[in-house]
Amino acid sequence: MKYKPPKSMIDNFETVFKTVSNLYGVSLQDMRGKRRQHHIVEPRFVAIHLAKMTGRKVSWPLVGWYANRDHSSCVYADERVRAWKDTDKKFKQKLERAAQAVAAVL
Repeated sequence: MKYKPPKSMIDNFETVFKTVSNLYGVSLQDMRGKRRQHHIVEPRFVAIHLAKMTGRKVSWPLVGWYANRDHSSCVYADERVRAWKDTDKKFKQKLERAAQAVAAVL
């Protein structure tokens, strides 16, 4: 992507990703990396989902820019999080805790 988001938006993305990485015990580098192991993918998907929810003008390409993904990967991550939330009570609780933690620091 040629467009770089404004610094305030980058700071929000960084805050979301750092908060989620701390909750899940995964490094920020792994979350933004290419590895696809489940213990990394779940927090990455949660962070992408929450990053999109940080503001009205946040688009999938902007979230993808920070997460080192293309926009379709971000859309897929959001769809997976929504599906997991509807079918898995434990995941729904983890997502709510993550959302509360992110809301507390933003």
